[in-house]
Amino acid sequence: MKKCESDIETLFSEDIVIPANVQAAKERALEEIRSSEAPAHVRRGFLGSRAGLVAACVLAVLVLGTGSAVAATVYSRYEVYKAMEQYKIDYYYDVANSGGYIAFAKTREFKNKEEARYSELEKAYNNSEMYPEEELKIYKTADGIDKLNGVFLEVTPQGEENILHLPKRTLKDEEILEIIDHMAKENYAVTQKVKEFNESQGDYSNLFGNMTDSEVDYYYVLFHYSNSEFSGVYERASGAELVRSAELSAEEESRYRGLMGEYKYGLKKPDKTIRVIDYPEDYAGTGVAFCDSDNCYYIGEATLSDDEILQIIEMKLREVYVNMRMDEEIAFGKRKEAPKKSVSSVDGLNITDMQFSHTIGPETAVALTEAKVGDIVKFGKYEQNGNISDGAEDIEWYVLDKGETGLTLITKDAIQNKMFYSENAKTSWVNSDLRKWLNEEFINEAFSNNEKGMLRNRDNDNSDGVHSIDVVYMLSREEAYSYFGITADLFAGKPDSYEKKCEYYLNNVDSRLYARPSAYAVQNGAFAWTSENSKKMQQFYGVDVSKAEGTTGWWLRDTDEQGNSAFYIDAMGNIDGSTYVSDACGVRPVINIFVK
Repeated sequence: MKKCESDIETLFSEDIVIPANVQAAKERALEEIRSSEAPAHVRRGFLGSRAGLVAACVLAVLVLGTGSAVAATVYSRYEVYKAMEQYKIDYYYDVANSGGYIAFAKTREFKNKEEARYSELEKAYNNSEMYPEEELKIYKTADGIDKLNGVFLEVTPQGEENILHLPKRTLKDEEILEIIDHMAKENYAVTQKVKEFNESQGDYSNLFGNMTDSEVDYYYVLFHYSNSEFSGVYERASGAELVRSAELSAEEESRYRGLMGEYKYGLKKPDKTIRVIDYPEDYAGTGVAFCDSDNCYYIGEATLSDDEILQIIEMKLREVYVNMRMDEEIAFGKRKEAPKKSVSSVDGLNITDMQFSHTIGPETAVALTEAKVGDIVKFGKYEQNGNISDGAEDIEWYVLDKGETGLTLITKDAIQNKMFYSENAKTSWVNSDLRKWLNEEFINEAFSNNEKGMLRNRDNDNSDGVHSIDVVYMLSREEAYSYFGITADLFAGKPDSYEKKCEYYLNNVDSRLYARPSAYAVQNGAFAWTSENSKKMQQFYGVDVSKAEGTTGWWLRDTDEQGNSAFYIDAMGNIDGSTYVSDACGVRPVINIFVK
């Protein structure tokens, strides 16, 4: 369990009691939605305001994936939604909460032209330049619904995915705008309900609402770049040693609970903010401190004073507030994404210190719902062992990143061998054959319908300045360097010669950056570095590149200035080279998936 989740569980551990009459009203409303009669033409109707749903709102926020092409609206429209009447908020929340774990399933995928137009219209909508003339039509599941025409949302029985019905023809701008408008209103309604729930547990805006954006950035980065799986635990001094995962004494725990209530209601505050230290060795053994590198609380051997307990309480509640504020500001577009821990700049690339580079993952796969950054998971199937007769094999992925609603994954191995572009000519990621293959052929071969429903679109920045909305993609250089811990200092120390540079990188870069080709990829032309190659490099150039044995080169999505070459990770260890787009290299797909 993530630190922030365990803290929230502790802070909100009191039972939420819904009065019997309110619960009964909720059940009656649900039953009305499920059983209401609809004429043959399927009556469109208000779904009913459901009382007593505040306790369910935390789960309801999972309905929307913020990385999707049907993304939340931007902050510039926030004031418009604030004027939404409560019955409309209830209405849109009911629609969102009546479905399953994704916003909706579609009767068909968006066409490429529709996807591009969606992106254009969404920007215009977000900037208050274009609006739909009508709202998206919404119907409850009933006989005859398949006879309806045009675009409409079918609200299914509780727990099933809502269905967005799309005609076979290309969507009109008005229809796309109706979808964008509906998703924005759904997202606002869900966010408001979650906010209501959170504020019912403690008014964090009163406690921390005066924090500046720069302060929020600082604490968000502090809380989200821990290099330890023990984030949030107490490390208690015991003589010259530290006891990991220590517990507060019964007397301290009792005072903690009392002081928590007094702090939340503004009755008590600490005399000073908890001290932040960089590394565990910086802790002097007395007082309390919060550690940047492992996100643990370091406490002295002596009994904690009230002020020291209040410092810990303030830090934990501040983390809850910062997460809530960041989620809301991203959802409504004040921020495009959460702040990152910037480390260095290399060749104009902003390299970020990502948590993955500080992990040592297990050798065996873990369940998706239990996965943390650095783990290996299984998702989808694709031919890998080269024996087509025994069917496709499970795809293993590294967990590169973990957000509130999902995981970012990259395949452990290079599972295919493909050209970036079929011609030796100028191209880009957006126009590449590799992108087309990943998002049309690979996605349908590798994932079931249920698995495809878990995939999230990603708005990618590309080296040519053109954005792309991708479901499956390759890492950029900036992303690869960030995730695998490649810094400006590493580049500064590289030798001049290509051969020495390969040896240098192999000895200093995370070995997970280098990938082995699957047997199927080898059958399709993938090259794997051999021990014989290593011997020749030792003989002729005096370098040891034996760590490259068994690995293959694999594509990144960045193209060079000329556009006829793309960057890749070299089989012999080089990490900053490019090759012609018409060459074939290994493929390590990257995806973002929704996980409850």
